[in-house]
Amino acid sequence: MISFFRRALSGSLISLAMSCLPAPAATVDTTFDVTITLNAACEINGAFNGDALGAGDLDFGTHPATIVSDIDADNAGTPSAGIAVLCSDGLAYDVGLDQGLNENLGVRRMAGTSDFVEYELYQDAARTTPWGDLASGDELSATGNGLRQTYTVYGRVPAGQAPVLVAPPETFTDTITVTVEF
Repeated sequence: MISFFRRALSGSLISLAMSCLPAPAATVDTTFDVTITLNAACEINGAFNGDALGAGDLDFGTHPATIVSDIDADNAGTPSAGIAVLCSDGLAYDVGLDQGLNENLGVRRMAGTSDFVEYELYQDAARTTPWGDLASGDELSATGNGLRQTYTVYGRVPAGQAPVLVAPPETFTDTITVTVEF
């Protein structure tokens, strides 16, 4: 019988000890959503959505002032290497080159101190596909692949020009704006 009381007392002590322990913490939970909305986009040489567009320069080099044969150049070997476009995968886009700051009657021209040198821009090395403004029919059309796509600008200074030089050597310049429409 003592053994019975011992077990009963022992069980009571254990129950008493357990009742003195703190109750387990109660928990409640809820959920929340994590979202992001991404728009189709294009980037040019590190610019985003049209801000500060840039591309590699096109330098025809140094030549005699009497241009007796076509002078060709491209911007593939420049530090910016052509025009780099990054567009969302599957996004159709067009790349247009405006007529420059010195255009006259649809002819691109580089300006010097008192005269101009005409030039042309092309999409291909054979210089058969002109590169023009958006909606001109001469823009470059492509589809984004989610990776950087690079396009070389091919230029030509046509033969038969003899610009007037004020103080040789004289540098003639123009600025072209590149626009990507998507």
